[in-house]
Amino acid sequence: MRKIGCPPTAQIWVSLDIAEATSSRGEELRHAMERGAAPIFVVFFALSGAVIDIAAVAPLLPLILPIALVRAAGFWAGTRIGAAWAGVSGPERKLAWMGLVSQAGVAIGLAAILAEAYPGRGVYLQGMLLALIAVNQTVGPILFRRALSKGGELAPENGAPEPAPASAAAAVAGEPV
Repeated sequence: MRKIGCPPTAQIWVSLDIAEATSSRGEELRHAMERGAAPIFVVFFALSGAVIDIAAVAPLLPLILPIALVRAAGFWAGTRIGAAWAGVSGPERKLAWMGLVSQAGVAIGLAAILAEAYPGRGVYLQGMLLALIAVNQTVGPILFRRALSKGGELAPENGAPEPAPASAAAAVAGEPV
């Protein structure tokens, strides 16, 4: 597959998908892969994060933050349109986009492939993409929890009602939260 420009990561994905789909023990194979994935993910994400040059990324923040906002707006619009088209009602229609912001596993791999394919500028683009992914990975879980809370999917702990989120403006102004 290397002759046609297919990276090893894609080769592994395709091979595992074929093995799962064609094997009589495909379900067992998938469960075994899921059990063994955690250590691989730890190494993968640690190595990916290690290549971020913070000094080179800091000047790019004025570019990265608007891109992150446009990406989130795209998820918002896309899920709204898709939910309307599918006839989805209720909180899912308004909140589904929040669960998509932090999805970045494939993007990290593609950023590494980009850096390898274009040795000069690819490294700079990889740094910019990884910084953008870091912003999304920071904000995404917060938005996802908020969506779960507003959608009524979180059970109150110890029978107590879930507190309302504090207003940042109130906290800055010194008002009681």
